[in-house]
Amino acid sequence: GANNNAENVGENQPLIGAVHPMNGQLASGTEGDDPNHKEYVPEPPMDIPPLPPGALMKTVMAALVNAINRQGQYMREQ
Repeated sequence: GANNNAENVGENQPLIGAVHPMNGQLASGTEGDDPNHKEYVPEPPMDIPPLPPGALMKTVMAALVNAINRQGQYMREQ
């Protein structure tokens, strides 16, 4: 089966930890390791008006498109 194929063996194996690409050693990191580390600043929650139960698909899609556009605008402003 696919699990016996050498190309697919890793797909079913649990990932134990990140491995360094150069030396194959397990990699670990802490906040102090990366001089370019930036503190995570959560984005403000998107203002999405609630949709009524049973809303038409076009209403749902319009709300989704508007939310995506607002998120894109927010990201461009950063």
